Amino acid sequence: MATLGNKAHGVKLYLAGTAATSTAFATASGTAVEECTIITPPEESNETADATSHDSAADEFVNVGVIDGGEVAIEGIWSGATGQEQLRGYNGGVNKMFFINLPTTNAPNQITFSGAVTGWQITAERPDILKYSSKIKVSGAVVHGTQP
Repeated sequence: MATLGNKAHGVKLYLAGTAATSTAFATASGTAVEECTIITPPEESNETADATSHDSAADEFVNVGVIDGGEVAIEGIWSGATGQEQLRGYNGGVNKMFFINLPTTNAPNQITFSGAVTGWQITAERPDILKYSSKIKVSGAVVHGTQP
């Protein structure tokens, strides 16, 4: 059987326009963060509470209903391009809308989230090229949808 996997090459991170309020964004409504080499989408997790009692035969846990959207990690080749500079400028600022487009026609192929840039770094390691890394802390729900 042939694999059902999809290639990762072509994944794009976008900063949504300031007027963006929808949960699905067209690429024309955002600014691409250029030259990304690694984009790690949000790692969502659910808080649990220990419900084990002395009557339990094994450990028991219940979901408490609070989902943490996690962080988005980005690495890339530093060029000082528009999207990179916008992302750097958001460091320490207020929440912004972001979306990640996946290079597949299979749905869901867009991840949308609000978050605050919590880190930014340029790395100059010889003999390599200039690189950058950044982190975005997700605030609120992560939406898995379809590109418009």
